Amino acid sequence: MAKRVAFYVRVSTDGQTVENQLGELHAVAGRHGWQVTKIYADKGISGTKGREGRPEFDKLLKAIARREIDMVAAWSVEQEQLAGRDGEEKFADVFTQKARIVVILYRAAWGATPWTRIEMTAIKNRAFDYGYDFTLWVPLDTESRLPDYVPKTRLYADLTTFGESAVAGVIVALATERGAAVTVETLQQKTERAARAAAYEQRRAVFHGPGDGVQRARMRALTLILKLKEWAEQSVAPLVFEVHKTATNGILIIHKDDVRRRAISLAVAWRQAITNSTDQSGFEYQIFNGVPNIVPGRISIDDSQRLLSKKYYCDLAPSDEIVWTKSVQGPDPLSDDQLMER
Repeated sequence: MAKRVAFYVRVSTDGQTVENQLGELHAVAGRHGWQVTKIYADKGISGTKGREGRPEFDKLLKAIARREIDMVAAWSVEQEQLAGRDGEEKFADVFTQKARIVVILYRAAWGATPWTRIEMTAIKNRAFDYGYDFTLWVPLDTESRLPDYVPKTRLYADLTTFGESAVAGVIVALATERGAAVTVETLQQKTERAARAAAYEQRRAVFHGPGDGVQRARMRALTLILKLKEWAEQSVAPLVFEVHKTATNGILIIHKDDVRRRAISLAVAWRQAITNSTDQSGFEYQIFNGVPNIVPGRISIDDSQRLLSKKYYCDLAPSDEIVWTKSVQGPDPLSDDQLMER
């Protein structure tokens, strides 16, 4: 008999969504054959509150007491465990005091997201007192230029130019200079590392093959599309948008320019290249000058000109998180937030 399972999900603010959590939980339930009997969702409620401050959590505990369910499945987000002022200070403390050196894997968007902004602020505060000698900046692509506040004489290692081995050597040299003890990897450690790599490649192959990987990746892409939709619908003048669903489970966002009497459109969608496989599948976005005729039931003259078309392919990271790459199983994976910034 299938186990009766209840989901518990929570977000701290009303502006956040629980859909990404539910997508992952449904995928797990499908793999194990669980029967999902109830979903309890506390929205806009801090995780620091107890039972009395979380009404859905209270209902869940009562259901457990009445033996209405056999198991509870919940989604844990590591960064949410760090949330709050105290958590931010502990996170920043690594960069301000505890780390001998700080290696910044730098892209142009670094410092713009909430958590990289905490990193940036902590590093700048430490540099204000002691200078930037504790840092090594590693631009991950040729387009990224170091921030203006980093001294021009500061050491950096361009990953594209120097490669991983050379950058690793620079990191070892800087760590040794600042008192770190560098040890040679033992045969046992090499064997364990090789075993971890082999296990990861096996999980990666399962993710790209027939099974739950397709549903996980599709749900993650649809979550990103939902975030874009919410952002567009909450916009205010002069960035006022129309949002329409398309036939490809995507959306079309239209920004009308009344002055120029033209419109700029953004179309985003999940593209699955192979049935029941994530191989070569991903998140596609296109930018048009004008409005393409891709919305069911919306009759318009298609005089649009496609200005840009890009696709980011889904992949599985060693942490088992879904990431996005510019090429099929390519380098430089992007998280959901990094992809949104693009």
